[in-house]
Amino acid sequence: MKITELFNVNGKVAIVTGGSRGIGEMIAAGFLANGVKVYITARKEAALIEKAKELSDMYDKYHNHGLEILAFPSNQFGEQEPGSDPEIQSFCKNYGITFPVMKKVSVKTCCA
Repeated sequence: MKITELFNVNGKVAIVTGGSRGIGEMIAAGFLANGVKVYITARKEAALIEKAKELSDMYDKYHNHGLEILAFPSNQFGEQEPGSDPEIQSFCKNYGITFPVMKKVSVKTCCA
């Protein structure tokens, strides 16, 4: 293996917990700049709203150039998504979220 390929992250996928602020945000930005598909989790509503607005702006600007952002709500990480699917969609609409928001998902067990 060539040393230039040893840390190549292009085309990889990363999940960044706490990627809405601080060091997590810097890590997520570094991954994005190098071609990684990044999934960000945030536990605090204010941070989540702020990050969703930033991602929505990015989506609007770069979607026609191939950027895709998909949100998969789950209530299994700090119970930050307690609402029903219609409530989550309404919440996103109220904050101007333009990227697709899927139905609530279960990542730990069979049921969200």
